[in-house]
Amino acid sequence: MGESSYEFAALRQAVERCYALRLSTSADFASLSDDILVKLGVTISPSTLKRLWGYVNMNVKPRKWTLDVLSRYAGFEDWRSFLSSAHSSSSPPSSYFNVEMVDSSKLEKGSMVSIGWLPDRELELEFLGGTRFKVIASRNSLLREGDEFDALTIMKGFPLFLGGVWRDGAWTDPYVAGRDGGIMLLKKR
Repeated sequence: MGESSYEFAALRQAVERCYALRLSTSADFASLSDDILVKLGVTISPSTLKRLWGYVNMNVKPRKWTLDVLSRYAGFEDWRSFLSSAHSSSSPPSSYFNVEMVDSSKLEKGSMVSIGWLPDRELELEFLGGTRFKVIASRNSLLREGDEFDALTIMKGFPLFLGGVWRDGAWTDPYVAGRDGGIMLLKKR
């Protein structure tokens, strides 16, 4: 078939958008399998989905039938129409864009930044220098006063992905703020 791993990745993203969940656990794949059965009346086993997502380490090329079903689930007629749409997209795969943002390389130590995201999360941050921010005040967020994290940029309208948060002398797991809708409030003082 000559498909690239980029095309498989694009299909996985399209499926996850339709499913509204990033697949990361064994239960997620079983649930997606059930959802495909309900919506399309066909069964793709959780183990097949795990292989396609790389959840289990097997280097097996997916069958066209599987790609057709997943493409239908993502709203396309079949794999070929998915590929055609992906290749003829009017938006370029890469481009420059204008966005309101805070760039840590342009901040002075001690600068204050306010960020917020849906539904009602807000943080007051103090810039400590380099790329490090400290949470000074937190409202309805999992981040707490005293937490620190590194961020090169914070962009309005985009999620804030953190490699981890420095809390109580150790790094947490990665964290995302504004997963749905991005950072909505961004003020630098």
